Amino acid sequence: MAPQPDVSQTAAHPTARSHNFFQDGQAFLDSGGFRGPQLDTLQPGRYYINPTLFQVQIDEVAEVPPGFVAVLRSNIGEELDQVDMEPVPVTDSPDFDQTIHAAVERLLVPDRNRRGIWRNPVAPGKYNLNRVAFTAYLVPTSAIMVDWARSERPDAPSLSRRPADPGVDESDYPYLTEQGEKGLSFFRFGQLLVTSRDGFKLEVDVRMVIRILPENAAFVIARFGSVFNLIQQIVHPLIDASFRNNAGEKKALEFVQGRSQLQEEALNRARVQFAKYYVEAQNLLISYIAVDPTLLATQTNKEIAIQQQTQYEQQATAEQRRIAVQEMTARANLQPKVVEASYQVQINENLAKAAIKQAEGVRDSTRIQADGNAAAIRMVGEAQADAYHAQADVLGSDRVALVKVMEEVRDGKIRVTPDTLVTSGGDGSGAGTLLTAYLAKLLTEPNGSKPAEAYKRIEHPDYASDLTKDSTRKKGDGSPEPSPTESPGE
Repeated sequence: MAPQPDVSQTAAHPTARSHNFFQDGQAFLDSGGFRGPQLDTLQPGRYYINPTLFQVQIDEVAEVPPGFVAVLRSNIGEELDQVDMEPVPVTDSPDFDQTIHAAVERLLVPDRNRRGIWRNPVAPGKYNLNRVAFTAYLVPTSAIMVDWARSERPDAPSLSRRPADPGVDESDYPYLTEQGEKGLSFFRFGQLLVTSRDGFKLEVDVRMVIRILPENAAFVIARFGSVFNLIQQIVHPLIDASFRNNAGEKKALEFVQGRSQLQEEALNRARVQFAKYYVEAQNLLISYIAVDPTLLATQTNKEIAIQQQTQYEQQATAEQRRIAVQEMTARANLQPKVVEASYQVQINENLAKAAIKQAEGVRDSTRIQADGNAAAIRMVGEAQADAYHAQADVLGSDRVALVKVMEEVRDGKIRVTPDTLVTSGGDGSGAGTLLTAYLAKLLTEPNGSKPAEAYKRIEHPDYASDLTKDSTRKKGDGSPEPSPTESPGE
């Protein structure tokens, strides 16, 4: 690349001046211009250039699309000063925390007059890029999606993915170059084929989203040369090994059932590893896990049995609750009677207590009255006894008793004459006496039989035996006494 003309009018070029975008050939020569490819480029427009002195080559404008930055490598300028370096010995026990990038890979160019990779990338836009002096490397700074899944087109990229039957022009993908087209298939890989601990083959569809910050784009290009190399050399091996190792530690069903945990563990591991290469792991998703149909059928039958058992348990619980509801309903319907009976019990208890209190009152009253009557009788008896003693002292005990008997006769308490006197003629034999006693009994009975009936009984031929039976039926004290047995011949 030819050096730029010196237009500062120095001692070496006193007549130097601007060549006005190569339209003034003499000014180019007076400013010390060199033959060969020139660094300056022409903006779009109309120019009057001597084709004998200059040859103009038309080239397309370089474009950096949105979501990308361009890392420029300068092919002109002063070379970087590098110190002599000895080979680094390889250790038998490498440390995972050791430096990954070598010093030469980190040495970026802050000065645009030097050769090498520029540290600051170029933002999206259109640029008149001199492709001989500079080489641009597009780096996506938006989300980069890497798939491990089946696809109708194995080489279909995940980045601005083409449809299965594309109907667009290749110009819709300005970031695709001849070199990048070969690595484009690294955005999509086949399914991850893993083997579980119990020997089942599993196919896992994984989708991962990574991102490269614009500030780190130059480091990625310096280390890997392109994003496709990064995905091929770092992203794919780490994800594939992570899932294979995890599947080998678990059974097939455990691997499928622990999908969320597996996804989280793989993402955390990827974040730690990718951070060493200035790559940000944003998300990792497991889209699908293909399992042996036999294993799925067994698991399906097991789940159906569990669901049926749960259903039966729920039905049993519902029936128990229905019984409880019916019991509570019946109890609620009988609640008025229960309350009524409860109050009736209380009423009966109160009545019983009242009766007890009343009986106790009657008892106490009777006791008091009895005590009073006994005291009065005792006092009267004592007074009478004193009077009798006094009378006995004056009249004598025999005369006092005679006086008391006469008072009893006077008061009618002692009878000296019979209420009814019946006599009959005769010689005073036993038959007349019995007849007299029977007639006296009939006359003295209150509300007794009529006299006519008595006479009829007397006129009976066997009146003598009836009178004998009646006379022997009761003794004087009213107790029954068996009739005497008549001896033969009386």
